[in-house]
Order: sequence, then C-alpha cells, then structure tokens
Amino acid sequence: EQEQAQRERERISKLSLTKREVFLALYRAKEITPDMVRAQITNPEALIEFDYATEYYRFNPLIDSIGGMLGYTHADLDYLFEHKEFPPELIAEDETPF
Repeated sequence: EQEQAQRERERISKLSLTKREVFLALYRAKEITPDMVRAQITNPEALIEFDYATEYYRFNPLIDSIGGMLGYTHADLDYLFEHKEFPPELIAEDETPF
C-alpha cells in the first residue's frame, strides 16, 4: 500500500501544464490574473522562472510556493495538474486573496 502511494506520488510529480492552462484555471477559480500573481513574487529566480517558463511541472517548488500563497493545498494542486482545473468546491464567488 505504501509502495503504491509512492508510485502515485511519483506519477503526479511528473505531470505538467502549460502556462495558459494554469492561468485559465486560476482565473476561472478566483479571477486571479498572471499580473496579480507576478506582483506577489519577490524572489528574482522565481520571477525569472515565472516569466519565462512555457510549462509548469507539478514537482517544481515554485508551484507549491505560489499555490500556498494563493491558499491552495498540495492536494488542490495535484487535482489541478490532473484535471486542468481546481476542484469544484474551490471555485468561489468571493474575492481574490490579493
């Protein structure tokens, strides 16, 4: 069982989404735009990665950093990378975290 969970974690960690897919999901879930996210990034390396990446991989620590900043859990981000959208219960009509 533990071995199967490890294999599943490895599978998820290799998933990727295009920059477009990530930002469409963020906009649809909480009306968060790329500029809103970019304004919150203070680390120069993270900013370069954010600006110049064409794809985002689930295993990338930047994903967890930005996800945490936006209030998403590891499970929420895993769901995003598997389904190209956030879980339906997270799509809120309330205000964005900015």
